[in-house]
Amino acid sequence: MAQALHENNSLQDLDLQWNFIKCSATKALATALLTNATIQLLDLRGNSVGMEGAKALANALKSNRSLKSLKYVLTHENSLGMDGAIFIATALKGNHQLTYIK
Repeated sequence: MAQALHENNSLQDLDLQWNFIKCSATKALATALLTNATIQLLDLRGNSVGMEGAKALANALKSNRSLKSLKYVLTHENSLGMDGAIFIATALKGNHQLTYIK
């Protein structure tokens, strides 16, 4: 899936809720988001992103300029922990395109 996102030029909404995505898959997704210019909504509800996955997502959020809505990444089901939440929050300071986070 991450490879497909590298090549994607049309998909705008990516709903990955309850897909049991773990840290390594989240890192691959984050890498794809570094170059993806079309995804506008990402829903990660109910996955096990973990702190390292959150760190990778935070890195992607610093440079991704297409994502406008990030849903449920900060929920307890994603096991971010305090450090993971801080990584995401810090990244949001520099991302002015992201207008909705739940």
